[in-house]
Amino acid sequence: MSYWKNRQEQLKKQMEKDETALKKRLSSFYDTESKKLERLIAYYFQQYGKDNVIEYRRMMETLSDEDRRLLIKQMDEFADKYPQYEHLMPIRESIYKLDRLEGLEYSIKMQQLEIGAVNNEEITKYLEHLAMDGANIAAETLGFGKNFYSNNPDIAKLFVNVPWSNGKSFSDRIWGDANKLANYLNTDIAQGFARGDSYEKLVKHIRSRFEKVSRNDAYRLIYTEGTYVMAESTMQPFKEDFEKYRISIVEDGKACSVCKGLSEKVFLISERRPGTNFPPLHPWCRCTFEIVVEDWDAWMDEYVKKHGAGQEKKVSDRLRETPGATNAKRNTGATVHYNKNYDYSIKLEGYSEEVNKGMSAAAEKVAQLGEKDRCEHMYLVNLEDGNLEYYETNGLPDSVGYDFWEELDNNPDKQYAFVHNHNTDGMFSETDMRTLLGTEQISVMAAVRNDAVIYVAERSGEPLASTFFDDLYQNEIDVLNDQLKNGKITAGERAVKREKLIVENLLRDYTKGGSLIEQNGRKE
Repeated sequence: MSYWKNRQEQLKKQMEKDETALKKRLSSFYDTESKKLERLIAYYFQQYGKDNVIEYRRMMETLSDEDRRLLIKQMDEFADKYPQYEHLMPIRESIYKLDRLEGLEYSIKMQQLEIGAVNNEEITKYLEHLAMDGANIAAETLGFGKNFYSNNPDIAKLFVNVPWSNGKSFSDRIWGDANKLANYLNTDIAQGFARGDSYEKLVKHIRSRFEKVSRNDAYRLIYTEGTYVMAESTMQPFKEDFEKYRISIVEDGKACSVCKGLSEKVFLISERRPGTNFPPLHPWCRCTFEIVVEDWDAWMDEYVKKHGAGQEKKVSDRLRETPGATNAKRNTGATVHYNKNYDYSIKLEGYSEEVNKGMSAAAEKVAQLGEKDRCEHMYLVNLEDGNLEYYETNGLPDSVGYDFWEELDNNPDKQYAFVHNHNTDGMFSETDMRTLLGTEQISVMAAVRNDAVIYVAERSGEPLASTFFDDLYQNEIDVLNDQLKNGKITAGERAVKREKLIVENLLRDYTKGGSLIEQNGRKE
């Protein structure tokens, strides 16, 4: 993996961490606003309802003076707090002509404007920070040092809240989403009154609408705009000295056919167009890019002509796909222990009694749970005190898949053991090895088989980048890809062969087998 790809991975991890924090803040805000809406509807039921039903004709009566006063107050408070968005409010004079239903609709529209204003401010701060980080990391790759753009905060204005997709900025989309949701809610409420729905039935319906639409729209916007800002900001420093790039997809088997197809082509930087041939290529896109230079010797000659000698070799080494496998393999590996004592006890040297007890307890728990439901279960065990701090199961018999990354992000200073069960007699899977060798906060892993055999692996050295294994065994993987392309194997056969290839190579090249645990007078 090249230095540049590694730096992109680091930026993406920080981006995901910041994105998670932003989503938590907004989620809490949406919960508060959802409860406000429920209280508003409850007020109308209390004032104008009878036997938990509002007669539709009562909502057609003229808005009361008190309700009019409350609505005017709501508008004044919004204008004072967000004067830059005052032009988006309904015309104030029209309030005096409203009936009760229209007054409720206006109030809901004002609430959605408040949500839009908060979304705008929070997402803008997140994207501005991402833009600065992206530009600085790219500049550092080109030898300009760290924080090259620290004295140029306006750099973020080039990428944040610009109309890059269908002539709309993310701010335009926020207000469009706010107006769309307000219309949905008002239609739902009016139809509910007309049907004679109870308060409970109406609130249940609009709660689902409010929470699903508002959250999904905001999260999609955050994700897609984040991809755009990261791609554009990191491309910025490359525009002067480079001409070509290609799409770099996430190598997790989930990339869509659009991204995969474009990743095989080379484009001119000057002709890049987000959504067409540059990330993001679609909503929720996770792709990045890599610089393409066909003749690095010629590039270095041209670089010297333009800038003088000094940095060109360093820059080219950082951007080229460099093997790096030999050094990495010497510095990173794992020692595997084989334990078959039937009481699930684990005893690793260098760890306290509490930690060994914690890992043993986790091993017994996941084994018992897996025996009952044929699902995989996992615990993260704190390697400082042995506490079982996180549990998860995918709930799918004979299947795998976990999502504990947020737990790691929220506790960056902790080291964990990853303890899980296997419903097969296999040792470690490719995902297991990637998790151990490629995750900074997991340095011990245990796989508990159905027959009570426990494999425990301890990582030595620094974690490897997530795509390292694919890069290391790329030649063998290319052979499988060619066989698939030529119809010699199926996609399912390719997946099985690829898994076996990587696992066997990792176990051969990166682990020391035969380091056995001796317990209870028995050595296996």
